[in-house]
Amino acid sequence: MAKKTRREMGIVPLNERLAAVPQEVKDCAIEVYSEECKAVGRPRKKIDPMQVYELAQIHCTMEEMARVLLVGTDVLERNFAEIISLGRSEGKASLRRDMFAETKQRNTGMMIWLSKNYLGMKDAEPTQQQTQINFNVNVNEVPK
Repeated sequence: MAKKTRREMGIVPLNERLAAVPQEVKDCAIEVYSEECKAVGRPRKKIDPMQVYELAQIHCTMEEMARVLLVGTDVLERNFAEIISLGRSEGKASLRRDMFAETKQRNTGMMIWLSKNYLGMKDAEPTQQQTQINFNVNVNEVPK
């Protein structure tokens, strides 16, 4: 059997994935990097929305994203909630697509897991006959 190429397995090259990034993420990048208003106080930290999007795609927690980007979780929640939601949604779809691709390659473990979680199937519970056995032991009548 011929080995499939990465493209045949559904793995898209990074440059093509980046080209398919939603317009909202690109618009947000323009807003974050614009220097139109001069605010008083500490300079604003520049956060790459594309990096936030990619971290959300691999389901990093808010704390993990905050550590990578060197900001607080409240900053991410306040400024990038929509981007994080989009990234997580695409990450879930990608994971689901890969799981179903595994079943097509006859991965029985994945088939069982998907059938239990998506189709509500269960393992058949073995029926056990419960029998009661009574043992009567007399301590005084122990054979020698």
